[in-house]
Amino acid sequence: MKVDANVLNLVDGEKTLTVGRSRPVHDVSGDYSFAEYHIDLGGTHQFVAPITITLPFDAQLAGEGWAGITHYDADHELWIPLDTRIDRDAATATASLTSLSPIRMAYYHRFTGDQASL
Repeated sequence: MKVDANVLNLVDGEKTLTVGRSRPVHDVSGDYSFAEYHIDLGGTHQFVAPITITLPFDAQLAGEGWAGITHYDADHELWIPLDTRIDRDAATATASLTSLSPIRMAYYHRFTGDQASL
């Protein structure tokens, strides 16, 4: 995992970055899989400027479905897909966000028409 904290978020001094990762979860129906991350930068979850995160990407797990980074919106109690850049050669997924925890590297395998079911 790589986190670019953006220098604008560090103007008030050094901060400690902590990362926790859950064990991968695979839905029993086979519809989705994910790894959940809890990231903290100096006790701050909201940022002045976007940060960029890069997570490991598993092409086999992605298959033909949708894969990307999602962020939990506590106000709406939903996982929101982020604009994610997948680099299959480097086996990474990258997204920018302004708040951190929790996030998931998610893989949705079920299709409805042209769209993977989220």
